[in-house]
Amino acid sequence: MNEVMPIPSEISNSRHGHGDYNVNTSRVLDAYGFTYTRSENYLLVGHLQQKHGWILYISVIWTQLSELLAVVLPILKDKNLSFQVARSTRAAILLANGSLGHHLLGKILSVYPVSDTSAREAGRLLREATYGFRGPVVPSSFRLGKILYARYESFDVPRFRPWETSVA
Repeated sequence: MNEVMPIPSEISNSRHGHGDYNVNTSRVLDAYGFTYTRSENYLLVGHLQQKHGWILYISVIWTQLSELLAVVLPILKDKNLSFQVARSTRAAILLANGSLGHHLLGKILSVYPVSDTSAREAGRLLREATYGFRGPVVPSSFRLGKILYARYESFDVPRFRPWETSVA
């Protein structure tokens, strides 16, 4: 089982157990040593190594975003998984409430395992790590845990640019 890493100061400010309400996702990724690129409203870590496969979606209410990152990022780093995450609190709010389209509803963090075996292992670890969180349902995906969903689909470059309107 993975140990939880200490929470970087960028996400350690909590308000009544709900975490920091204004999460600077790029600073959080920097604190964990991730390199990333920006895409509209996501920050992208890693590279897609396949043309199709499982995508694991993690949905969360925006007031729990900082705690979610503290729990999930060490797993993603340890397993060297590619992923994209909402680049700001505002983007997370819009994703969680469906304002950016039904097809993006709840897709706060998307993980791209390289194989079926990697998807099973990541799914198991993420399901255990995210048990106490809440989030909206991700439509058209299989529910694996309380806020964890999966879908098998093709990947393409526009997939990493899921909407045209950028938010701060």
